[in-house]
Amino acid sequence: ITLTGKAQDAKAGAVLVDSKGNPVYIKFFPYWPSDIFGKQISVKGILQYEEYIPGGKQFVLNVEKFSDSMVEQKILNEFGPCWGIPEGQCRE
Repeated sequence: ITLTGKAQDAKAGAVLVDSKGNPVYIKFFPYWPSDIFGKQISVKGILQYEEYIPGGKQFVLNVEKFSDSMVEQKILNEFGPCWGIPEGQCRE
């Protein structure tokens, strides 16, 4: 699925907020880089409904690709080749 929304940060990490104000957590992203934060972006991935943060279920996107290659490059520059992969599981 491809989702479009505003890149925001929440206590539990990066979120994509849709036009109705609904957040979708971006799995394994602690925050958005400052030059992406607040911008409208599109992200392709697998959407899940799970208990990402304690206390209930949330929509969570496991990112496969960013629609904009500049955004993807900024993510790569910020987080390295292991972006979107749980800590300790990356094999660079």
